[in-house]
Amino acid sequence: MIISKSQDVIGIFDSTTYEQYFVTARPIKVSVAEVAKVMTHPVENGATISDFKVIMPVQIQMSMVLNPAEYRATYQSIKTAFIKSTLFIVQTRSDMYLNMMISAMPHEEEAAMYDTIPLALKMEEVKLATTIIGTVKKKVSKPKNKKHSDTVKTGKQNAKTTDATKQKADESVLHGWLS
Repeated sequence: MIISKSQDVIGIFDSTTYEQYFVTARPIKVSVAEVAKVMTHPVENGATISDFKVIMPVQIQMSMVLNPAEYRATYQSIKTAFIKSTLFIVQTRSDMYLNMMISAMPHEEEAAMYDTIPLALKMEEVKLATTIIGTVKKKVSKPKNKKHSDTVKTGKQNAKTTDATKQKADESVLHGWLS
């Protein structure tokens, strides 16, 4: 495959229209972080076991230089996408990353680069979850004794003391000291 100078190897595309964004921004370097968190647990003998891992959202850091002729307009469109939380597709040489959102856009301005801005764009994958809404049948348990079924009309009741609890209270050490 021959790539001409007019084709981008690395590109940022709209996630719905697949239109390329920030065409005049030239990517210099891309760092992709695909990591997982390994769950470890201690066991009785003091060792730890790993039994599961969670794939974390992909993080991409893209160093780019904005075209000197249009750097202000390009910077403003990147800033607008950052504020609106626009979702993008990031195409690199190795893979295509979906649902990427700009999480940071730090840049440095210096006199040596008076006609442009180098930008370190940070993007993070947004994991979208779907929920299922349904109805749940309520299982009503009925008491075995019918007299326990209705407690609405009972009102406030005091605790009843039985002969066994009264006898234990009489035998306690504290009851002997206070009597």
